[in-house]
Amino acid sequence: MLPVGTVVWLLSFVWKKPYIVSTHGMDVLMPLKSKRRRWLVGKILQRAALITANSEWTREEIVRNYESGMRNHCLRQKIAVIFPEPKPKREVPREEAKALRLQLKIPEGATVLLTACRLVKRKGVDRVLAALPEVWKAMPDLHYIIVGNGEERQKLETMVGARSIAPVHFVGEVSDEELAAYYSLADAFILLPREEGCDAEGFGIVYREADQYGLPIVGCVSGGTGEALQQCRKTLLVENPDDPKSVAEKICQAFQ
Repeated sequence: MLPVGTVVWLLSFVWKKPYIVSTHGMDVLMPLKSKRRRWLVGKILQRAALITANSEWTREEIVRNYESGMRNHCLRQKIAVIFPEPKPKREVPREEAKALRLQLKIPEGATVLLTACRLVKRKGVDRVLAALPEVWKAMPDLHYIIVGNGEERQKLETMVGARSIAPVHFVGEVSDEELAAYYSLADAFILLPREEGCDAEGFGIVYREADQYGLPIVGCVSGGTGEALQQCRKTLLVENPDDPKSVAEKICQAFQ
């Protein structure tokens, strides 16, 4: 919504044209760090003809943080929830997935756990790494693949080295086509995000993407993730993602 929304809001007074605002979790939460930005976003939302939100959770955050002080408390009635849809599934040839396994030096028959996300603290990859030593007691052949890049990558790689936990594969950013091959290679998917200050998951589209490939999903409720997880076929919810044993238990259950 910032800064483009500011321009559209100002032009709407000149052109007299209605506009629509499409929101995700970060669009709603990040402006709360500044009184000026929060005020400005409130004005943009108030004048919008329609607001779309990517989850019920995002809608409630909009109402909770921006409706007070508005005339007639009109915000809720013009918010429509539209769940995001994942990109269409790509049928990955068996030879392609096999070649990827060879490239990563994952033995035939080894079990593969996958995470795909930006490597920022909110995504909770550290929670998974903390649980792996416990998982390997029961599943010594498990390989963990982490797709994505971000500010936390070096810290996470250091965490792996310090704990001597392996095999963990950091593969960096990949194209959508390549990501499909990782989904096809994997046996289960995991993402354990946390609410980090004014930053939270508004929905969690990667859960839906993984579900398209028939993967069991280990997740937790944070922000709007519960709504995404409800739309998946096989979900294992971790009640306390900061407890490595609880996480390890759900990971092992995913492969049963």
